[in-house]
Amino acid sequence: ENRLRFIAEPGATYNYSGEGFEWLRKAIEAKTGNGWEELAKTHVFNPAGMVDSSFLFPSENLDRVAGHYDAGGKPVDYEPHEQANAAANLMTTAEDYARFVLFMMNGGGLSQPLAEEMVAEQIKIDETKSFLDFL
Repeated sequence: ENRLRFIAEPGATYNYSGEGFEWLRKAIEAKTGNGWEELAKTHVFNPAGMVDSSFLFPSENLDRVAGHYDAGGKPVDYEPHEQANAAANLMTTAEDYARFVLFMMNGGGLSQPLAEEMVAEQIKIDETKSFLDFL
């Protein structure tokens, strides 16, 4: 069966789920009728002033894309993606990422109650563990 399954009760623990972000992307696209790239531009990139960010691979500007390398330091070929992926495909710059952080620190265009909820503690994380323990 090809279904998303919970490995714990929601709110009981923290785990990252790229698959979960992809299901969320698909649900948001279905609900709004807009693609992920368009939604990102409308609600995040443009309001934050992020002029150099995209979920689509910039095949026309390969000289601006950081190279990929394997564990031995050998270059790995690019695997261009033609569809936005909420879990893995964000292409951005350090400058745009700084703009994103400032945008989010200032509420991200959300109402005050929603912005406060966004930064509120949702679950207590054991601070003695490394972030790698959660992957």
